[in-house]
Amino acid sequence: MLSIPSFRRHQLPFIALAMAALLSMGTAILKPKSQMPGEDLSLSDLATLNFEVLPIDQSLKEVGVTEKALHALCVRRLNEEHIQISHVPDHATPTLKLLIIAKENKAAAPDAKFVCVYLTLEQRVHVERLDNRRLKLPTWSTLNIQIKQPGNVELGTTTATHAVLDHFFHMIAMATAQSKS
Repeated sequence: MLSIPSFRRHQLPFIALAMAALLSMGTAILKPKSQMPGEDLSLSDLATLNFEVLPIDQSLKEVGVTEKALHALCVRRLNEEHIQISHVPDHATPTLKLLIIAKENKAAAPDAKFVCVYLTLEQRVHVERLDNRRLKLPTWSTLNIQIKQPGNVELGTTTATHAVLDHFFHMIAMATAQSKS
């Protein structure tokens, strides 16, 4: 019988979670256009949005990650993709939110941090079941999970932020192409 070393056995659930997340992000890429899910189609023709970075953990601030730097990075990338950022919060304009969580799991990885970068888009939708009430709800999201040594948490956070933005821009392009076909 094949034996898994004990230090790796504790890491398996986290590795499996990361792989499942990555595979779920890739699923939409592999589906034929006719099967693109509604949450992905909700990105079609996205040209203007509000943007915010949600407050980050103190442990991230201690290693040099700041909300201001993350905001600047994301705004620059959004501008490069010609997505306008509205500075007037309202219910009609979609809102892109960036959430970053960093946690330690001494049992799984004694000298590492798990960094999860979660990007979500909230949009105004009609809910038929509620008499077509208009609600602003999350319609699309993606995440990237990194396992980093303490000295690499800042770089890992930046890398993961770029990854979720890359996926976001790719899905906008796919949704827009499908809606025009």
